[in-house]
Amino acid sequence: NAIELLPHNKFVTISFDRTIKIWDQISLACIKTLDSHTDIVYGIAKIPNSNSMLTVSEDQTIKCHDFVTYQLLYTLYYN
Repeated sequence: NAIELLPHNKFVTISFDRTIKIWDQISLACIKTLDSHTDIVYGIAKIPNSNSMLTVSEDQTIKCHDFVTYQLLYTLYYN
């Protein structure tokens, strides 16, 4: 499990349940659950000066999501 602070009073968590969750820092409510990975998500990083974040998973992918629109922007595959 990990956490990353985001702008706009949000933070994001990753978990062994394969999900990426975006939370409101004020209400502590979950705003959105992203389930684009098919295995454990073990890393997250916000891309500086953007609305994007990268997540890395045991499914051998690195995914880039927009944390404002919640869209999956692209997927990179690794071995």
